[in-house]
Amino acid sequence: MKVAWLVSIIGAITYVAYIIALILPLVYPYCPFKVPLTLFVYHLYQFIDDRLILLIALIRHHLYTHLFGHDRDHENFRFISQPRKRPLKEIERDHVQKCATKVDAQSLKWLFSSTSNASVHRSVLQAISGMSSATLKWLPDEYRSAFMVPLDQQMQHIEPLVPSPDVERELELYYRAYILLQPNHFPGLFPDRDHMADQCCNEQLKMALFSMTSSKKALAVFLGILLGPQRSSLTLHSVVWKILVNAAISFPPRPDSGALELELELMKVIESPLTTSESGDVTTIDKPTDEMRRYILDKFLAGWRFRLQIPARVATGSFDLIFLSLIPRVQQRLSNSADASDRKQLIQTSLTIVERAGSLIHSLPPERSSLVLNILYSLLSSEAFAVVSPDLQTLAHRIFMILDCLRWYQHWIEDICPNMRFYSVAYQCYLYSPTGGDKRSEKDEMPHTLERLVSYSFNLPGLSNDDLLSYNSDLSHYPHFSINGLVQVMLLLIKEHNESILYEWARHPAMRNVWPECLSRLVRWASGEQFRRWTFLKHVLAVVVIGNLQNILRHSGNNKSLPQYYSDAYTGVNQPPWLQEVFSSSDGNPKYSQIAAHPKFQEFLHCKRPTQEIVGDAGSPAVLSESSYLPRYI
Repeated sequence: MKVAWLVSIIGAITYVAYIIALILPLVYPYCPFKVPLTLFVYHLYQFIDDRLILLIALIRHHLYTHLFGHDRDHENFRFISQPRKRPLKEIERDHVQKCATKVDAQSLKWLFSSTSNASVHRSVLQAISGMSSATLKWLPDEYRSAFMVPLDQQMQHIEPLVPSPDVERELELYYRAYILLQPNHFPGLFPDRDHMADQCCNEQLKMALFSMTSSKKALAVFLGILLGPQRSSLTLHSVVWKILVNAAISFPPRPDSGALELELELMKVIESPLTTSESGDVTTIDKPTDEMRRYILDKFLAGWRFRLQIPARVATGSFDLIFLSLIPRVQQRLSNSADASDRKQLIQTSLTIVERAGSLIHSLPPERSSLVLNILYSLLSSEAFAVVSPDLQTLAHRIFMILDCLRWYQHWIEDICPNMRFYSVAYQCYLYSPTGGDKRSEKDEMPHTLERLVSYSFNLPGLSNDDLLSYNSDLSHYPHFSINGLVQVMLLLIKEHNESILYEWARHPAMRNVWPECLSRLVRWASGEQFRRWTFLKHVLAVVVIGNLQNILRHSGNNKSLPQYYSDAYTGVNQPPWLQEVFSSSDGNPKYSQIAAHPKFQEFLHCKRPTQEIVGDAGSPAVLSESSYLPRYI
């Protein structure tokens, strides 16, 4: 009896399960539990459903028309025109297509995790290259990481065998898989990774891969392209160029020589003139699109942490003025002695940028011209031009020629804030001897140009046309200098520890008639209140420099007029220890000559950038604001 009950219960459960498996797909066509009879029942269900809809429509029409007297044909038509149920196979096929991406991803995951066979893993990795990004998004993050480890190992293993066509094809599949497995590696650069993986050639995918694997490797590869023949021959998709730029330009910027060299080469790319052939998605790096130039520049500006402020009324969609944003970085690198290795290339690049600015300035409206002038003026007024060395003279001359070419320059320079460093550069270039010989060069025009600039700066009368025609190459025939302005420049050079320029001027023929008055004013200045505002170490420097100038010019009889010692009570605040030792070991205040003879001061005197041990906390004399110690007129 018990066995009969057990068999009956099992039979009932089986029967109910069968009925459910038979009926459930009629309600939920996506149900995976089906029996063979389901297909026939579904056809019967579909037939009854269609006929039932028609029968209900007829009944409703009869009721509304004969019993209630209302015409509801439009509602009956809408009821009859409802979509008919599709065949079960068609519904299943659509559902499978919708879920195919998820099923593929889950199948790859299952196949990869179910075995440790290396050949199966290689097959899975190669299969990923044929998947779409929509498929791979169903992969959990831990499986993406699990795929990346053997993918890296496999690529490193077969890269040395690339000359083989079969191996190259396999490596290309791995490249594609690598790109597809990294959806968040470069956000914003992959709007369509599927298109890129399909359209980019093996070389392009390799470049993208280099940028993904290592920033240093991307830097080395990119720099090799820029310095080699591939600069003008390798054509890559714009997205690949952006990937390389994004990976090679690190944030914050690396101070190593490779990064600085890459920066310089990309500056050349940015400032190169546009050509009509620069169009399309595939270009060489030496002829990038306007959009690509902007992208490189934006990457630089984000790392440099300064941006050229271009007024809204001046800024446009063109690239004409955007390249001027490179000038502040050029200025920064010219001021850094650590970049001396590539200084020649940097100056040549700067000259190209300035030449381009000069060619544009005449075609620009006044507000844009003022912007260019302000940038060039700031460059000349920077520490980079504190000493106009021979390699900087061509660049400085070219900037001065651009400034002088504008007829309204005089009004512009009268509106800007006075900057003695700018006048210092002007005087240094003004006193530079032009080359001899019969052939005239740009340097022959510089005295006239700088004369006008200096005259505008200090409100002196400019040269007439007759003066220009009667120009004599003998530098001793230069017009009179502005003594006030020249003395201010001398003080600036002393303050910034660039007194070597003054020693050169002392032997210059053009300064012969002005030195006596300049020395007299320097001596008077050393006895006044302005002198006392300098730090003590610079007191000694000023006295030593003025004394040396007197000896060079044979005006040593005035040495007694120079202060001999510090008359005020000495305070050791912010002073170096060696200077405190000098004061503590002497009776009263030591003479300036005693301090000047000290080995530490001699080291300071012959070192452009002295150490903290020598100058103390008072600061280096190299980079200071002249407005705090220079009077407008003396």
